[in-house]
Amino acid sequence: MTVPATLSDPPLPGASNPPPVGGSAGAAPNRQTASTDSEGRASGVAPSSQTADVVVIVYDAGADVVEVERQRTAASLARQTLESSRFAVVELGDLELAALPAQLPPWACLVAAGDELDPPLLEALLASAHPGCVTLGYTALTTPDGSRAGFDQALNRLIGVAAPTGGEGVVAVGGGEGAAPPVDAGPSSRVVGQLPPFVHGWLLPSSWLLEAAAELGSGPTGAAAEAGRGWSEPSAEAGPGGREPAAEPGGLTATDLWRWIKTRRSPALAACPPTAGAVYRSRRLPTAVSQVADELAWRGSERLLRPSKETPATRLQYVASELNHAAAETLAVSYAFAPFMDTAGIVATKRMMAKGAPFDAVSHSVRAHVKQDAGLLGLVQDTLGHLYRTLGPADPADTPGVDEFARQSMLAIQPRLDARGPYRQLYSRAQWPASNVVAALVKARFPQTFWQAEFSDPLLLNMVGEERQADRAPIACAAEIDAAIRRAGLPVTTSQNYFEWVEDIAFALADEIVFTNPNQRDFMLSRLERSRSELAARGRELARVSEHPTLPAAYYRMRRAPIKLPPGRTNIGYFGNFYATRSADDLLGPLSRLAPAARRRLALHIFTEKPKRVRETLAEAGLDDCVFAARALPYFEFLNACTRMDWLVMADAHVRGVYPLNPYLPSKWSDYRGSGTKVWAMTEDGSILSGKPLDAATPLGDDDATVAMLERLAGDPGGA
Repeated sequence: MTVPATLSDPPLPGASNPPPVGGSAGAAPNRQTASTDSEGRASGVAPSSQTADVVVIVYDAGADVVEVERQRTAASLARQTLESSRFAVVELGDLELAALPAQLPPWACLVAAGDELDPPLLEALLASAHPGCVTLGYTALTTPDGSRAGFDQALNRLIGVAAPTGGEGVVAVGGGEGAAPPVDAGPSSRVVGQLPPFVHGWLLPSSWLLEAAAELGSGPTGAAAEAGRGWSEPSAEAGPGGREPAAEPGGLTATDLWRWIKTRRSPALAACPPTAGAVYRSRRLPTAVSQVADELAWRGSERLLRPSKETPATRLQYVASELNHAAAETLAVSYAFAPFMDTAGIVATKRMMAKGAPFDAVSHSVRAHVKQDAGLLGLVQDTLGHLYRTLGPADPADTPGVDEFARQSMLAIQPRLDARGPYRQLYSRAQWPASNVVAALVKARFPQTFWQAEFSDPLLLNMVGEERQADRAPIACAAEIDAAIRRAGLPVTTSQNYFEWVEDIAFALADEIVFTNPNQRDFMLSRLERSRSELAARGRELARVSEHPTLPAAYYRMRRAPIKLPPGRTNIGYFGNFYATRSADDLLGPLSRLAPAARRRLALHIFTEKPKRVRETLAEAGLDDCVFAARALPYFEFLNACTRMDWLVMADAHVRGVYPLNPYLPSKWSDYRGSGTKVWAMTEDGSILSGKPLDAATPLGDDDATVAMLERLAGDPGGA
């Protein structure tokens, strides 16, 4: 492909550029001032006094920008920015291109009134310019008062391309003085589709402005169209400003010009490399939502409009996620967030759904350990912005991996922090413990952010009374987090055990600490009271109890589970895995004691991650006539299956004799209770589960009571 030709390609920097009429090298920078008519449109240009390579056009970009702002911007450019005879400044009212003379310097740059052009930018643009190309520089979108500048936008990411990739869609990246023109960088629908509708701060051939004005109905006419007009005295015969009025007065918009360039010139893009101080600072898009709307206009339009196998819902979700990201003031940190079918991550996803506000999330890929269910993201599709997923080994005790998770997470959110500053709110859920590390690091760097830290379970002590152990030394950010704790005037743990430290940092830095039940709260705080009473007192003051959320009934009907239930039997559902503190023996032992006739009237359906192993156990025990094992269902199918059982069964964790109180509330209870199906629980005395409105309860480990319950269910097939 070849570079598209224009009517008059401007010469490259360093070439012999014919000066405009009256030009002379080495003169002081010049501000060309146009007088305006009663409607604020430019009506003429004062004579030039120097050779110019670029005309900088300052114009009123919106009704909210008054003439004094345009004049201030132009004066600032002339005084501070254009310290070179290569540049000239001209003011327009609206973007009335017809008010420009017919002969211009070879290049043009548009500046909206109120915006700022860093001094080195025009030089950098010229150094990277190529004929027939639009040359782009970095743009910062600032707040109206200029106090905060954001660089996280698609235009800058486009410029950040390190080198031409070759083939269709090449973006030419200038390399400064002496850089070769792009190879095979001709027109491409892909490149043109990426041309952002933000013409300010571009370097473009000035002839395009006049061609656009002519074709769009407001081009130069009369005396102003004479070939020799240029930067000269206005013609008295042509009326005020040296030209006859356009047939259809009224300025173009920047979008009009962008559309014309995109469709009529199909330009390749050249981008000047990032240079300190070479930035266009725009106040035209002061809010993040406006910014993302601008991005979607060019980065999203291709995806939304081109032929694609994507469903309309997928495309709309892409738009929604970008808009949510732009509005997000909350960051969620959940190591195994949706779409992973991890219990802690599912609860975190439901928490964010309940909050109902736009948010971004940081997670880690745990695909080596946990299956995925894409439907889980549907819970937050209305509010989820960007989901940042880090990569690496997933092991709760792998502290080098925790350090890498923290490093990648901060890198992921840094563009958002640069663009808009810190998040206002921060939510984390541990398990997995690494969630606390990233959240604490964010809090350490941005103390004004409100951190809500939730514990799903105790982190230091496991279910059998043992301390989990891992060395926290490899976690590089630990020193920064500890320093923040000291600044808060609180004690820092001297323990090198990661699991003790990762609990303590939440008690020291979080603004609210959420427990799923009061037993868990008292259990975790009692440990602190024995070692660091000050932290314990803070934790108790900030503590809040919130049980796992239950979804509305509609979610139980979203996806029908592909299960078959035998008629004439009482169908009992058990969903989950078996391990040391929740053993299959609590059910299978009592079942084996039933009479064959009673067993034939029961059907226990076990949905678990390792059904083959369970089937082998059932065959050995001779229970495969009444117990059926199947693979764990995707989340919404699981919810639906709950509604179709006659009974649901669950059990407390075995901690009697290990801890004085049971700190665990199975999250399954929140899912079961929303199904409308009867629930039978095997509970420990004094546990939180034992106090729930159960349809039946038997003591955990009491096989006689369990046998009696099974006989009751067998005596009333279809539900007792």
